[in-house]
Amino acid sequence: MTLSTTHRKDRAKKGTQEFFTPTIFVEEMIKNCPDEFFQNKELFHESCCGDGNILKLVYNRYRQFHNHETALSCIYAFDLMQDNVTEAIRRLYGTGKIKTLKGNDIPEDFRAVGLIAVYTHNGKLVKNLVCADGNVYKMNYGLDSKPINFGNNLFQQII
Repeated sequence: MTLSTTHRKDRAKKGTQEFFTPTIFVEEMIKNCPDEFFQNKELFHESCCGDGNILKLVYNRYRQFHNHETALSCIYAFDLMQDNVTEAIRRLYGTGKIKTLKGNDIPEDFRAVGLIAVYTHNGKLVKNLVCADGNVYKMNYGLDSKPINFGNNLFQQII
């Protein structure tokens, strides 16, 4: 467990109501998901991604069938806590320089109600992971319209 992970878990205990899903539970959920979900490039959306624990395992399943860029293009997520989103980006994109963009630094086509911050990784805009208030954020991730299969939640499909 990294120092930053320890800090986030301590903060969660002190009142942010964050809950980090144990890896063993995530592994079981992902293992029981049909391959077709990943093969067909269905979009996975996580509205409280935390530090990316679930996202990383979902990404690994996509990678069984697709290259890195395609796997990333299937995953969309946000979280309210900026440090969580930064850690999620590290998990999916790897080491590198992450820069936080807020306010007028956010590209115009990305701006939306509830959006707190977007990020760059090694100078390239990260379009699929953002920091936002889930109560009001429209989840457009800079796209002209919301992808039609966002409601196609991976875990809903296995129940």
